[in-house]
Amino acid sequence: MNPFRRGRKQQAPASGPLHPDDDQWFRPIQPARGRGRRRKAANEVPGSGSPAARSAQPVTPDDETQTIVPPPDWLDDTTKIPRVTDAAPPVDAGGSRAAAAKKTVPSPPKRKRSKLRRLAWGLLMLSTVGFIVILVAYSRISIPNPNDSAIRQTTRVYYSGGSVEIGRFGDVNRSAVTLDKMPQSLRDAVLAAENRNFYSDSGISPKGITRALWVNLRGGSAQQGGSTITQQYVKNYYLTPARTFKRKIREALLSIKIDQKLSKDQILEDYLNTIYLGRGAYGMQAAAKAYFGVDVGQLTPGQSVVLASIIRAPSRYDPTDKDTLALLKARWGYIADAMVVTHTLTPAQRAALVFPKFPKQAQSQSRYGGQRGYILTTVRNELLARGLTRDQIDNGGYRVVTTLDQQAQESALAAVAKEFPKTKNKNVRVGLVAVQPKTGKVMAMYGGKDFLGKDRYAQVNAAYYPIQPGSTLKIFTTAALLESGRYTMDSVFTGNSPLHLPGSKPVNNEFNKSYGPVTLQRALDQSINTAFVQATFKLGSAKVRDAIEAAGIPHDTPGLETNARITLGIASVRPVLVADAVATLCGGGIHAEQHIVDKVYGTNGGEEPLRKPVISPDPVFPPAVVSKTIQAMEDVVKHGTGTAALKLNRPVAGKTGTHQSLTAWFSGCTPQLAGSVVYFKGDGTKSLDGVGGLPTFFGAVYPAATWTTFMKGALRGQPVEKFPVVEGDGQGQATANPSDRPVTTPVAPPEGGTVLQFPGFDNGPSSYTPAPKKPKPTPTATPGATAKPGATAKPGAIAKPAACTNDRSKATSATPYDARCTADGRIGKTGGGAPAARGGAPPPA
Repeated sequence: MNPFRRGRKQQAPASGPLHPDDDQWFRPIQPARGRGRRRKAANEVPGSGSPAARSAQPVTPDDETQTIVPPPDWLDDTTKIPRVTDAAPPVDAGGSRAAAAKKTVPSPPKRKRSKLRRLAWGLLMLSTVGFIVILVAYSRISIPNPNDSAIRQTTRVYYSGGSVEIGRFGDVNRSAVTLDKMPQSLRDAVLAAENRNFYSDSGISPKGITRALWVNLRGGSAQQGGSTITQQYVKNYYLTPARTFKRKIREALLSIKIDQKLSKDQILEDYLNTIYLGRGAYGMQAAAKAYFGVDVGQLTPGQSVVLASIIRAPSRYDPTDKDTLALLKARWGYIADAMVVTHTLTPAQRAALVFPKFPKQAQSQSRYGGQRGYILTTVRNELLARGLTRDQIDNGGYRVVTTLDQQAQESALAAVAKEFPKTKNKNVRVGLVAVQPKTGKVMAMYGGKDFLGKDRYAQVNAAYYPIQPGSTLKIFTTAALLESGRYTMDSVFTGNSPLHLPGSKPVNNEFNKSYGPVTLQRALDQSINTAFVQATFKLGSAKVRDAIEAAGIPHDTPGLETNARITLGIASVRPVLVADAVATLCGGGIHAEQHIVDKVYGTNGGEEPLRKPVISPDPVFPPAVVSKTIQAMEDVVKHGTGTAALKLNRPVAGKTGTHQSLTAWFSGCTPQLAGSVVYFKGDGTKSLDGVGGLPTFFGAVYPAATWTTFMKGALRGQPVEKFPVVEGDGQGQATANPSDRPVTTPVAPPEGGTVLQFPGFDNGPSSYTPAPKKPKPTPTATPGATAKPGATAKPGAIAKPAACTNDRSKATSATPYDARCTADGRIGKTGGGAPAARGGAPPPA
């Protein structure tokens, strides 16, 4: 095969000029054929390309090419070697050189047209393959689960009533609302700004996708706009913000599929609830609150256009900066004009539209600053205890309505600020908590100065900190004594100091003062330690402990030991539990579990089922006992250590309390509200003496003043009520009979609790003779107490006949059957807790 052979249409006559693409030095010899041979022969110029001329030239036998002889002076530098194509065309028979050139020069090849044809076919095939791939990908792609960040909603915490917000849980500020709660002006503004053909498009923007493809092919990042609302929704709700071509294609496919599956209204609603609008706000509801302080449904048309303007770039259109505010106004005007084009605003409405004013932005506050940290942590702990999970609390979008009364809470802050010692107050902490009787609702709480303060104990809630209540627990000893039916408020006990007990350290009064024989009422008024320890010793510490637990102090309280010192309040009790126990007495004996969460509502508005607080169906103390105990506490305020509370100008029952010099309390109540205030230093192990200039820091001074000031503000506007008076001595009226079981072993503290500081001892005989070095008078009871049979258990006394039996076969009319009956034939209590008949549950086995 001849390698120099060209196609028939591209061959030039041997005598004609070479094509520029052909070799300029060699020309293949092509013999003429048929008619073409004769026509060529007729046109040939003699002597140039005729056969005769060619035969006269020397030709190499083995080479069918024509040899071109160069001119003699071809090596001369000034000589230009003529190109074959530059040769003049031969003269035809008529003598016309131009005509001969016209006949012999071939037309150029049509290479460019063939390239375009091949490119068109390639693009067609590529498009076909791409279309098939897209169809397959669309059929196989499935709608994924929403992003966790897209469905997270803020759980908000409110004061009682559910209108004033206290704080929130979760790191995403979002509250979803339905589309019908968003004003029409807001929807129209968003569509005019982001996607005017939203209700008619297929969910995608081919122009935007093509632009992103072009930028990506050029090596840039696909950051071009033009996405539809559906595409933005898919990106925010299902995908990631990664700006890549792969994500853009997946976004387009999902947008088409979701546009077919969901209604346009649903897509728009989800979109408006997920977009970020600056100031930490996700969704229109949070943005309306962040920028204008109103709910989304209260937005004006001008405000709606502002939020629609911010969607594109919240930081670029921030109204707090002068420069970005100018940009925001320009975009606001552009969108308002666009609404006229989309016929959602008339020209007259547009002319009347005014750029809104922004309210002064609240000073940036930490979510847990001030009292909010104490309240939110307390609410969180209770929600966990009552059935919610951490994820539900942080991301569930609940509305938590607390029991806190805003007026009472503000009064707590004001009272502490006013009454707090002004001198020598370093590291002094205050805990305040108020509980509503009969319901257990925590109405106010003060946990410390600032939850985010620099103090070492700043994040420890003083209102929930376990600490010794001191003499406050004497009111429950009083109730136990009255409930026994063996003592009244006129019963006499010794008030001398010190008091020696078998197997225990001596008990002292404040300043080691001796009072001599005192009535129970005077012992309570003056908080005489020795008299109450003796009374507990005589009654039996188990009965006192039962009364304390029945009022609401938990059985497993660290340091709550069954011995005579229990009445001195040496156990570590949380102030909120002390206030709850006081509320039991002030509420007619009804014990209600203290709680700070009232109701929890889900995103659909329905109430979430939570464990309900326990409220005793019946009084845990006889009504007469409650009435007499409250009267005794009123006397403390009138004539004892609680006279500072008289300034409340209401009926008040209260009791001071101190534990050594480490804690100082005032706890009391009115018929509407009970509360406790405690002062202590650091972790409660440092003396308060000297604080505020007082050589001895008593509960009757700063704690009582703080309590009184708080109550004034908390009860402002409420009617003055009196405590009910119930006649009777309480004997035989108790809802449960006092236990007669002996206590031989003190209850061990729970693991990690307070270490027992003195040995336990048996109740011993109820008659008591002290054994000091100097003879001291033997305590006597008042006639009212000693006249009652069974007031003392003298040695050799005749035992009472059995009053009951727990064996049905032995039951008679004189000894009826009772499941609570003990082995010695008496009604017993459930061990260690509130009596079953008091509404308390038996402790776990």
